[in-house]
Amino acid sequence: MFVNKIRARIVKEVPGIEKMDMQTSSGMSNLMSGGEKPVTVKLAHKDFTKINEAALRLQKELEKIPGLKDISNDSDSLKPQIEVKIDRIRASQVGLKTSMIGTAVRNAFYGNTASVYRKDGDEFEIMVKYKKADRTNIEQLKELEIKTLMGTTVKLKDVAEVKEGLTSLSVNRQNRERIVTIGARLEDNIAIGKIAVEVEKAIKNSNIPPDVEIIYGGNIQSQKETTGDLVLMLLLGIVLVYLVMAAQFESFVDPFIIIFSIPLAISGVLMGLLLTGHALSVPAFLGMIILVGIVVNNAIVLIDYTNTMKVKHNFTMDEALIYSGERRLRPILMTATTTICGMVPLAMMSGEGHETYNPMGVAVVFGLTFSTLVTLVLIPCMYSMVDSFLVKRGWRKA
Repeated sequence: MFVNKIRARIVKEVPGIEKMDMQTSSGMSNLMSGGEKPVTVKLAHKDFTKINEAALRLQKELEKIPGLKDISNDSDSLKPQIEVKIDRIRASQVGLKTSMIGTAVRNAFYGNTASVYRKDGDEFEIMVKYKKADRTNIEQLKELEIKTLMGTTVKLKDVAEVKEGLTSLSVNRQNRERIVTIGARLEDNIAIGKIAVEVEKAIKNSNIPPDVEIIYGGNIQSQKETTGDLVLMLLLGIVLVYLVMAAQFESFVDPFIIIFSIPLAISGVLMGLLLTGHALSVPAFLGMIILVGIVVNNAIVLIDYTNTMKVKHNFTMDEALIYSGERRLRPILMTATTTICGMVPLAMMSGEGHETYNPMGVAVVFGLTFSTLVTLVLIPCMYSMVDSFLVKRGWRKA
């Protein structure tokens, strides 16, 4: 909030600003992303020129995405450099090592301690280096004389190519390869999951060479890692719920029919996210995990009551299902309605941070609504079909 106020004031009072990057050092999201911007994409390759060109194309594509701001490229800031490319074969022929050439060039610019002057207990280093005028003249640098192992002297231009160029302010590497980092911040009320989809489209449109490695960072990386863990938690929750019901029903078939309502409830979640325009984010996955323990309740009530009525009144399976449906309809609708109504405010909230909580509310509301319809219609049909199959096979008494 304060960043947006500062930005608006700067833009108003300082006209002509083409680019601005607001750095913030606090906040939970900043800590989770390791100090990187929420949207961070790194391009890695041994050829710096190739990844620099790809990064510029990707940066232009990211600028087209609404909701992104402060888009930066760490290869934008370049400084002049003098490149000394050593001819190793020529250097070895005249008796020079690359380290000797490098030391000579460094001493010419930064100096070398020739001696130490002592006076009144103080020591002063005597530095020998080129004059400032000679250090800014590339032609003078080419005339630098280097002493060889044979005792002779060779000029730098005879064993190396000296030229001017541009380089980045910092050299970043990952897995021994040069990387260029493109980062961006999010506008307020923009979910990272929704932006991540647009970023992947931008990467495809950037025509990045296949040999360039793409590494995600910031909140995008955190979301991908968290999503993988949540998928495992979702599967673990389904397995645990199934085992508990199998122990209670003393059967593996009845819990399987009940657990079948969970995948259908997830279908309702995906449909709800699609209709409301939300992405499949971490909060939406949390809503799915919540549903694992909720959607089976109605099916448990219906199936358990059906089995009880079948034994108590000596009903057939279809008669028991019809009887149970009539008696359990009101409790099932009351349970589902109270839960849905309790989650509607979360799904419809519009205050600060709503982009985080809306997907969770939408997941629970749509998933539970869809699963309730499944419980009342599809689950009884499946239970009747499975029971008839088991009776025909002789695996269950009629």
